[in-house]
Amino acid sequence: MATMGGPRSGQSGSGPSAENRFWTVVIIAIVVLASVVVTVAVVETVDGGVVFTVQADKTEYLPGELVAIRVEFVNRGDDSVDLTFNSSLVSAFSVYDSSGALVCAIRQIALWWIVHETLEPGETLVGGCDWHQIDDEGSQVPHPDSYTIVAGALCLERNLSARTTVFVTG
Repeated sequence: MATMGGPRSGQSGSGPSAENRFWTVVIIAIVVLASVVVTVAVVETVDGGVVFTVQADKTEYLPGELVAIRVEFVNRGDDSVDLTFNSSLVSAFSVYDSSGALVCAIRQIALWWIVHETLEPGETLVGGCDWHQIDDEGSQVPHPDSYTIVAGALCLERNLSARTTVFVTG
């Protein structure tokens, strides 16, 4: 008869017990599950299915012509996405000339309250502004030249930006 705690017939005394194997499997499962959850959270933080774009109403403009700029947040994912903004503005805009120098930061008027938007799969949130082709001093920008419009999303959950280029003829 085997004594309590000693090896049983057909077992070597050096292997892990059934209880130790059970807890090892549980710990491995928890580590794997935690890794999957962290990976999913990182993917959600990167874009969460949201595509952010900026575009102008056309690519070429006469000097002084109004440039209508539009941004879109599109939920290309399979789940709804919550977006939070600190004001009625969804994006900030800057314009750079062909050498990369900042021409102007487009000023916009905002209503200052927290705005929550939920985008269902396939749904789009639109914003935008106009640029009158003036620099930060209020002067007409030089032409002919190309100008890059950079939009930065003002969404608290995501760090998104986009750019487009327009040409002012001369």
